Amino acid sequence: MTKAGRRLLREVGNIYRTAGAAPAARFAGAIVRNAKEVVAAGNLSPADRAMAPGRYAFQVGDRTVLVDGSAFAGAREMYGRGVYFALPGFHLRPTDVALDLGANVGLFSVAAAILARRVIAVEAQSGFIEEIRRNAAMNGCADKIAIEHGLLGPGKGVFADPHRLHTASHYGTTPPAITVPELLEKHAIDRIGFLKCDIEGAEFEVFRRGETWLSKVDRVAMEVHPEFGDPEELASVMREHGLGVQLLNNDLEKVSRLTETGYLFASR
Repeated sequence: MTKAGRRLLREVGNIYRTAGAAPAARFAGAIVRNAKEVVAAGNLSPADRAMAPGRYAFQVGDRTVLVDGSAFAGAREMYGRGVYFALPGFHLRPTDVALDLGANVGLFSVAAAILARRVIAVEAQSGFIEEIRRNAAMNGCADKIAIEHGLLGPGKGVFADPHRLHTASHYGTTPPAITVPELLEKHAIDRIGFLKCDIEGAEFEVFRRGETWLSKVDRVAMEVHPEFGDPEELASVMREHGLGVQLLNNDLEKVSRLTETGYLFASR
């Protein structure tokens, strides 16, 4: 079997494992029906879009998270592949205060609100804010999520370009610049149990030498975008603050260097 074929089977298997037999069968059918589009796109987006009608129940840890079909692609990555939970020890604990940098529609935030003590969700695109609220309400955990509309690391990454920010899919109003120390002070946080980060290259500005707040963080799971900086510099900063580091490529395989988008995991 080809590598692409193994990857498809793995993706369907992930849906079976986390959402059950019926969604897995439906997803497999969507891949087959949209095979030409999948091949042309080089990814599973056409099949993901075919899953939009309906609602799905994903198992995350020992709890269930309800997901609207419009967010199926994100749920497949977040819960099915478990991209932020890929290493031992990287799970949400009942005592954790979580920080979700780049919350999007709130899939990580909702899981953190269900599994952990509370979560601060930060999102630069104001059009996502109502979706976060809606997903939180659907899962009965809105009271445990504090939502912040703000732009982290405004000098680096995709949204450092005003045109790319203003033409982003869910741009609505200009996000104020915000820093992690400001968030910690505002929400009276003295310890971050789990920090998830996907901020499209701005991580190279947010996580830099001299950021003393990193001493308050126990675990970091971060998507890294090497086109905006050197991942080894991020790893070095983590190590300077007493965190052990592991890099994973987009297939969640351990690697010594990242040359394409992948993941950095750091923990004490």
